[in-house]
Amino acid sequence: MVKWPHLFVRVFGLGAAAILAVAFAIYEARRGEALVQLEAEQGATVAAQASFFLDVLHRLNADLQILSRQSELKMAEPEALARLADEFGEFVRATRNYHSIRLVDSLQVERLRASTDEFGVVHTHVGPSLALADDVRLATALATLAPDTMLLTDRVDTSSGHPRPLWRLAVTAPDGATPARHVVAVYRADTLFDRLTRLARGAETALILASRSGVWSISTGSGRAGSWDYRPLGAEPPEFASRHPGAWEAMERDFGGTVHVGEGFFVFRTLFPAISGFWGIDATGAAVPEASEWRVIAFVSPQAVARLEGRILDSLVPSTIAALLALALIAWIGTLHWTSQRHRHARLMHQATTDALTGALNRAAFDEGFRAALDRYAETGSGFALIYVDLDRFKSVNDRFGHEAGDACLKETVRRMRAVIRETDLLGRLGGDEFAAVLAPIKGRAAAEAILDKVRGALADGPPPFPGAERAIAASLGVALCPEDGTEAEMLLRTADRGMYGAKRRHAEPQV
Repeated sequence: MVKWPHLFVRVFGLGAAAILAVAFAIYEARRGEALVQLEAEQGATVAAQASFFLDVLHRLNADLQILSRQSELKMAEPEALARLADEFGEFVRATRNYHSIRLVDSLQVERLRASTDEFGVVHTHVGPSLALADDVRLATALATLAPDTMLLTDRVDTSSGHPRPLWRLAVTAPDGATPARHVVAVYRADTLFDRLTRLARGAETALILASRSGVWSISTGSGRAGSWDYRPLGAEPPEFASRHPGAWEAMERDFGGTVHVGEGFFVFRTLFPAISGFWGIDATGAAVPEASEWRVIAFVSPQAVARLEGRILDSLVPSTIAALLALALIAWIGTLHWTSQRHRHARLMHQATTDALTGALNRAAFDEGFRAALDRYAETGSGFALIYVDLDRFKSVNDRFGHEAGDACLKETVRRMRAVIRETDLLGRLGGDEFAAVLAPIKGRAAAEAILDKVRGALADGPPPFPGAERAIAASLGVALCPEDGTEAEMLLRTADRGMYGAKRRHAEPQV
């Protein structure tokens, strides 16, 4: 019979496997939903960032249109340029979005400049200057700038000790002056970048802004200026493109979407500011619309996905542990109850089928086993032997030594018979001093006779069965074989009984 600890382990093991399978299925479902939601959120965020990006360009366009239409631009007098410089300076101070505003003619001569220092103090300068000589590409592009268009170029300023994004915006003044005059505004792009990071609402992503000239990588988790990293585009791709070349190539081919890289993914959208009138600078230094192309990219790293998965797992662990503990308690109570019921049932079955004194099968249980052996022979042809044992002069033992001695003799008879037959053989008490055994399977009469001799020897050669007995157990034995002696129960019983009475007649009843 299965003991309750083993049953508990089986029940708990199966239940725990089911609970863990359900928990894993829930985890996978939640993980899938969370990743889909995260991808959708990042797509919405990138769309909002792209929209805000273009909105800022529209406002910059409006600013430069205002600046390029000042009446003082048509005058060459120093007094007019001084008033214009003051107006530019006031504009820089009021907006706080510009590093400087300059007036440059087509001869690459700077006529005036209004700028702010790191403390926000406005400085103006009026007079010819070749300040643009350090940026030949910008000066060359100004000469090719088409009417009613604006030039947008990005660059990095490291003078403050950390990369700072500065954009140069240029527009031709519509005053018809010769040489032509251009208003150049240096925009503090970090104000735009900070707003873009705030749109991400602290998500564990990296914001990447890629133009034709360089790539800005921003960690949106910090949301503070100074966390920008700039990599110019040259012979080598930017760092993230080197790590994920396939993703970079896919983003260059498409206008927007999602690109998966391992456990992480990119969500991107390509912008074309040239549609709004902003041109860029191509490799030859000319201002062309094709060079004005930006991408807003959100990168969700595998580490960020792992943290998301960890949070989902952490949310499932308490409920899973609680379910396992509940299962353990239920399994413990259930197995204890089941095993107690099984023990009770087994005890009742034992009482119903076993002789209370000797432990052998009672008459009813033995007859059932005997009939089962006959049925097996009918189905399989497997023969068996039936042994009959009757104790000699057992009544005199009870009369002379008492019932306790008789009981001891009966118990010892069963014990000795059980010692020489197989564990699978049936042994029953048919009456007061009558016993029978079914030996199945058996290989012929010789094998049956050999076992009969063993039983006879075990009974006769052993020590006295109880204190005061003068000799060992005396018994008469008979045997019948199926199918040699018959295949019916009554025929086999009659044959074994006849053999047993024949043995009684052949030897004198022993004295005990």
